[in-house]
Amino acid sequence: MEAPVADKTAAAVGTVLAAATWSPWKRRLCWRFRRRLLPVMGAVQDMAKGIDRALETLPAEDRPMALVFVSNVGQVVGGILSAKWNMPCIDEVSLSELDFIDIGEVVPGEGFVPVVIKSLAFGV
Repeated sequence: MEAPVADKTAAAVGTVLAAATWSPWKRRLCWRFRRRLLPVMGAVQDMAKGIDRALETLPAEDRPMALVFVSNVGQVVGGILSAKWNMPCIDEVSLSELDFIDIGEVVPGEGFVPVVIKSLAFGV
């Protein structure tokens, strides 16, 4: 039986995906996880299992190009998912609804990727 965190993560991702209306850019999307988590290893590992279950349900062209976390959990989640999924897991980044994120290539020998966030702003 999966841990409650894994079940809740997989269910939450599934709910969002079911309600989403996809744009022609869907292959260039990132999934953002904005809930702050305590960096408790078991809970983070379980969250990664839930993300893994959600990714398994999607065809390759619908999978995100990266996972972005507001909490400092990207390295742990990425370590768990890296053997199966080839996508960066970036942590400590806060994104809003209309933000665009440019993700660079992994810096050799350093293990991180440069990130630039661009926000859309509309005048009133």
